[in-house]
Amino acid sequence: MTASEFLQALATGSAIIDTDNVVVYSSGGEALKIPAKVVKAYLINGITPQFRNQGSGIEMSVDGGTTWDVLVTTTELGLDVTKLTAEQLASIKLQFSDLTDAEKSSLKGAKGDTGATGATGPTGPKGDTGATGNGISSITKTSTSDLVDTYTITYTNGTTKTYTVTNGAGLEFTWNGTQLGVRVHGNTSYTYVDLKGATGATGATGATGATGSKGDTGAQGIQGIQGVKGDTGAAGRDAYSPKIQGGIWYVWNDTTQAYESTGVSASSDYVLTKAAVEGVLTGDVTSHNHDAEYLGKTAKASSATTSDSCTGNASTATKLATARTISISGGVTGTATSFDGSANISIPVTSVDATKLSGTAAVNTSGSSGSCSGNSATATKLANARTVTIGAKSNIFDGSGNISYALADIGAAPTSHTHTKSQITDFPTSMPASDVSAWAKAASKPNYSYSEITGTPADRSGVNTVNSLASLPVDKDVIYATLSAATDISLASALSLGQSITIVCLPSAGFTQPIPTSNGFTSMDGDSLTFVSGKLAEISILCYATNNYSISSKIAS
Repeated sequence: MTASEFLQALATGSAIIDTDNVVVYSSGGEALKIPAKVVKAYLINGITPQFRNQGSGIEMSVDGGTTWDVLVTTTELGLDVTKLTAEQLASIKLQFSDLTDAEKSSLKGAKGDTGATGATGPTGPKGDTGATGNGISSITKTSTSDLVDTYTITYTNGTTKTYTVTNGAGLEFTWNGTQLGVRVHGNTSYTYVDLKGATGATGATGATGATGSKGDTGAQGIQGIQGVKGDTGAAGRDAYSPKIQGGIWYVWNDTTQAYESTGVSASSDYVLTKAAVEGVLTGDVTSHNHDAEYLGKTAKASSATTSDSCTGNASTATKLATARTISISGGVTGTATSFDGSANISIPVTSVDATKLSGTAAVNTSGSSGSCSGNSATATKLANARTVTIGAKSNIFDGSGNISYALADIGAAPTSHTHTKSQITDFPTSMPASDVSAWAKAASKPNYSYSEITGTPADRSGVNTVNSLASLPVDKDVIYATLSAATDISLASALSLGQSITIVCLPSAGFTQPIPTSNGFTSMDGDSLTFVSGKLAEISILCYATNNYSISSKIAS
């Protein structure tokens, strides 16, 4: 094609189109390709092409910068220096010192986005069969120290290797009175919570219970003070005093008009009573009492005054043949004193049990001129009023009326009141709680074996054995995996929060095992692990949140 034919082809576009290249040869025979679009713009339209360097390569515009086309891609710009002449190499040799500061700073481009993962290459040819591997004969838990279990792996060549597994910490409990202490196993101190609730409000008074059985008769109280002499009674009717006949007491029977035997020996220490007398009487008997003077002071043989009613020397004796010791015990204790009847005795009182006192002491309030002095028998109030002070309250008392004190006046608390703990000097350090079972309050707590306790975590001891990392079982803490090729790592079911599994891997070949970094997994050691044939590796998976797991891996050194 001649030059004119070439220009004609450029102008009409019938034979040369924009995507064609025009090859120009130098005098040395080197070929230079120029896009036809550039030649056409320059030779036909008189437009000087514009060029710029972009990330995709060298771009060109033939319309004054309105549109840009990629002239040479970045990949095509790759330089093969083996094809350059010595002169060309010298011409492109760059001295860093020749660059300006702006040019130096522009040498480093921005980091590009990570490219997509390329397709997996074809499987290489099968390698030679390797030497017989060193397999595992057994994995046995050989010891436990606190929360750490030690496992021993025994290989087919007789060598062994140990590794440890740290179990989750359990809870420990203790009691301090009504306080329950809880701590995580391994900690030195407990956190206590008091299970005793606050004192409830006083309940309503219950109905009066049935009358209880009569209690035992209490000890006889001390003798009261001598009362004032009463008025002389009306004259009694004629009667016959009891008498002694044949050593037996006889009493008069008004119906038969004769003495009748009581059957009571006159020698016994016996005091006649109304019941004893009436026991031998029949008919219409009117009960009545005789005072001491009427009965001859005392109704005992020692009071007999005639020889025909006494035996022995009873009518002439002045004292007892054998002296007796008289003492006081019970509510009152007195000094034992000897008594032989020759004289009166007084027994000194040494102590009085105040808890045995009851009733009131007789006081002469009516009085008589013979037993009172001054105007005591007729006075209605005191000549001099007295001030009676109890606690913080004082009342004036002259006998003309009663005086009273409220509990608050005398410094006493109301019948129903409360105290703070600090006000009670002997408050116990611990008290049993009403809502705590009896066994929990006992000094010795019961012991239970693990199998006797309901609701305990499942037993996760032992080792699961697999030959793939897909659908890993989660019911035991340790998994032993014999692997020949890579598989995706997944769980057969979700781990519970805080639960973990450890996979001990023994590869029979070398390969790259993918480590998941999505779908709830976060890798601590990158997205893959390179297995070496016959060398142990370990992968640990921990559930730190529901359906979220951290995964870490390592190769044995």
